[in-house]
Amino acid sequence: QGRAEARDRRRAILREAARAARWLAWTSLGLLVIGLIGHVADKAIGQVIHDMHGSEVSQWAS
Repeated sequence: QGRAEARDRRRAILREAARAARWLAWTSLGLLVIGLIGHVADKAIGQVIHDMHGSEVSQWAS
């Protein structure tokens, strides 16, 4: 009887650990995606600003 309870308890702990690990994996993946999107957007915005300034410079030159 005691052995069965210990097994059940261990199984419950493993189940909780697996759930926590899965949550952590999804959360970190989500943060990674958000970071990647932010990085790409930052690059794109920087490029747009650079292009705008570039066209201003060419207007002054002409």
